[in-house]
Amino acid sequence: MWDQYSCGGERLLVDVSDTKTFGVEVHAGRKVAGWPFGRLSISSEELTIRSSPLRWIRARSASRDAVGQISVHRWGPLDILKFADAGSAFSSVVLVLPVCPTRIGKELREHGYTVTERRPARFPRGIVP
Repeated sequence: MWDQYSCGGERLLVDVSDTKTFGVEVHAGRKVAGWPFGRLSISSEELTIRSSPLRWIRARSASRDAVGQISVHRWGPLDILKFADAGSAFSSVVLVLPVCPTRIGKELREHGYTVTERRPARFPRGIVP
């Protein structure tokens, strides 16, 4: 299935058959698109980050090879997804994940991306509520 949308006056034709889109909070430089207006689209060929109204944060895409290392961190109660490659289109992008980060990490791994979990365990070893 193909979907068509415009980005910066240019029409893009995208194969959405294996694309999974999640609502996230996107921090791109000094601009922020809060949840549910931020979008992370995962496909086998590329990652795309955008905001729902495209004028807030313009769409940024990078191929799977150009994305590099992806890591999931915990910052207080928040789970944050960061991109390690300084030369990629996502070098200044940080995503706050409102849904279960293991679900997004699993989807990234299924599409062939390298994801490193750098979150401490919610419960220390041996202590289960």
